[in-house]
Amino acid sequence: MKPGETGAPGSGRWARWGTWLALAAVTLSVGRFLVVLPLTYPPRPDVDFPSYHEAGRRLLAGEIDRLYDDDFKEFQNLPLVTVALAPLGALPYDVAWHAMWWLNLAAILGALAVLLAAVRAFLPPLDARRAMLAAAVYFAFAPIMHRSLLLGQTTPLMVLLLAVSYALASRGRSWLAGGLLGAIGLVKIPPLALAGVFLVRRRLAIVAAASAVIAAGVLLSLALFGAELNAAYFEKVIVTNAGKGLAAFNNQSLLGSLLRLLTDRGLTDWRLEPPPPAVSIAYRVAVTALLGAILWSCRRLVWPRAGRPNPGTLEAELGLGIGLMLLVFPIAWLHYFQFLVVPATVLPWWWTRERMPRDRIALALLVSGLVLAAGGAVRGGPYYASHDSESWFRIAQCYRTLGALLLTSGYARALALHAARRTAPAR
Repeated sequence: MKPGETGAPGSGRWARWGTWLALAAVTLSVGRFLVVLPLTYPPRPDVDFPSYHEAGRRLLAGEIDRLYDDDFKEFQNLPLVTVALAPLGALPYDVAWHAMWWLNLAAILGALAVLLAAVRAFLPPLDARRAMLAAAVYFAFAPIMHRSLLLGQTTPLMVLLLAVSYALASRGRSWLAGGLLGAIGLVKIPPLALAGVFLVRRRLAIVAAASAVIAAGVLLSLALFGAELNAAYFEKVIVTNAGKGLAAFNNQSLLGSLLRLLTDRGLTDWRLEPPPPAVSIAYRVAVTALLGAILWSCRRLVWPRAGRPNPGTLEAELGLGIGLMLLVFPIAWLHYFQFLVVPATVLPWWWTRERMPRDRIALALLVSGLVLAAGGAVRGGPYYASHDSESWFRIAQCYRTLGALLLTSGYARALALHAARRTAPAR
């Protein structure tokens, strides 16, 4: 028998079918990404990128004290972030847009390369069929990637940092991995939900490094820009937005979906307002129930014994943390769902490496959650405004939230199964 042959009748035929299936999946997935890609290239003035460009321009022009003025409400980042935006602010708008577009496209491809390298190093082997299937899962999130490119968002760059952080953590470089997580948190606060999951899993080096980078970033921002401008950021971005929500179609948080279901707030109304008491109560009850159920199902995985070997749950912890991020924070923009590509791309290979049982419930939750979370194409605002009064349409705009809920439940069940398998008595 030749090396690699199983000797089972028809095994070669099934291998060929698997290769053709992988080829068809990656062709469909990548084709779906490429066909819309050119439409995201033309510069747009009414998206997120103008705030980044203007913030960099104001820093260079010596107008940084006007960063949070009432005529410039869109900038939602710490003053320190303007330093990274200065090169874009030095360019004409159209040139800066295209520079950001190419940078984001490179980040999308770079994150896939990092994840494929991680599969090869930590979840081997990486043959052609596995590489195609991993790419097919990755580009299933093409609509979310298109959304990031269309808005001129920084999310693809943050996803690349998260992929590198995962690869470093897998190599045992916890301090470097945590440092990158902290850098992500300086730009986008919600991904710090991962630090909460890592804390209860006793990955203390990651949490400590992330906390140190956040603290250093805040101190550096204070040193460079003064207390007054940083206080303006805290007041107008953190305090003003706290306890508020919106029902707009592109807010796929749990609170956003409850507002769509239980109120008549518009699908294209982006005014942040306090939720009605009934919605606020429903949201708090739902979050408490969700966290309680996860802690109970994963109780064997909370605060493991000191010195215990890594039980191989990092990939699932990432999925659980990102799922909680998308659900629990009051605002989870559509482009935040791109963070899911990191745990989703390596999920099948993690399942195989850890020899997980073929639990139908966990698999159904994870597969259906991924399908819903990746979702279909995202249309323009007028499309959603034209169907605003249709009850079933408003309900349908909650499907990505449902996907995040299914994924979170699936990852929690997978972690519980993993813990049960490791603690089961030997026969």
